[in-house]
Amino acid sequence: MQYPSANAMQSHWDTGYSGFGEQMVSSLVRYSMTGAGMTVAIYLAYWALTLLAVPPVTAIALVYPAAVVASYFVNRGFAFRSGRDDREATWRFLLVHTVGYLLNLGFLTVFTVFWSFNHYVVEALVLVLVGGLLFTGLRFFVFPVSSQKA
Repeated sequence: MQYPSANAMQSHWDTGYSGFGEQMVSSLVRYSMTGAGMTVAIYLAYWALTLLAVPPVTAIALVYPAAVVASYFVNRGFAFRSGRDDREATWRFLLVHTVGYLLNLGFLTVFTVFWSFNHYVVEALVLVLVGGLLFTGLRFFVFPVSSQKA
């Protein structure tokens, strides 16, 4: 039996983009850095609003849209270094974040309203889960490697 060469195996995973793996890792590292900061800011704002007696679902409904606006500029310019046209990137970005927003609200509602879990714990876990899903959507749908600036 003949086994494929290392080059053949590499070409199997090749996406057609030169340096795809390195670009993926570097964008993941940059996204993680900015994402960690954004997550902390979102969580602190959420925490502060709930301490002011704002219901948890309302608090995240207020905080999340503001974070999306800030996130667009940080992710486009730094995390993904995208050269994609703003008109194309913006609607895709808003679509991905709308899905993230609905998932966040859905998980928070189900686990806190229906199952009475602690909302601070639920939101901390949901932010991490949704953050991972957002990276995937942003990397492949909003700011693909082919649109990166050098």
